[in-house]
Amino acid sequence: MGEKVIELLVKSFPDILNVKFTSQMEDKLDKVEEGKEDWIDLLRSFYGPFASDLSRAQKEMRYVKKELEEKTDKICEKCGSPMVIKHGRFGKFLSCSAYPDCKSSRPLTLEIKCPRKDCNGEIVQRRTKKRKTFYGCSDYPECDFFSWDRPAGKGCPECGSFLVEKYSRSRGKYLKCANKECSYSEQVASNK
Repeated sequence: MGEKVIELLVKSFPDILNVKFTSQMEDKLDKVEEGKEDWIDLLRSFYGPFASDLSRAQKEMRYVKKELEEKTDKICEKCGSPMVIKHGRFGKFLSCSAYPDCKSSRPLTLEIKCPRKDCNGEIVQRRTKKRKTFYGCSDYPECDFFSWDRPAGKGCPECGSFLVEKYSRSRGKYLKCANKECSYSEQVASNK
């Protein structure tokens, strides 16, 4: 998604998003600081072309979210249309491609079964309002499973709890038991 957004921004603001512009602007700001150039004139010379680019971008980029959608092989349970992955303020989610006619949506799962006993949900990645990532059950609020660490989809061989993914500079990626009383951990083979 990031590359597509950058591509659209460069296309919409070609004057601002280039190295030559940045270099020239730094020189002009230095002249303002030295008193050799008027800052109001500098702002006027910048804002004219920028306002024009911004006006054009507001018209041309109206449907950027539609371009960023990712197709899936999942089908809408309500209308039978294909589901697409959309990007919302709390992360990715599945939505019906027939929106706004069909407003069906659901969390995008990691295809890892919820570790709670007798729960048929799957793990979903979500974000708090402050954009911190956490993992929960797709059957919330019926199941209140929650973890700050990404579940690995494996049970702990020592205590039966679930394993979570961890990372440290010294060890790299490894799995650790989510049960704080259990000390089990295992190294994940690197893909180098």
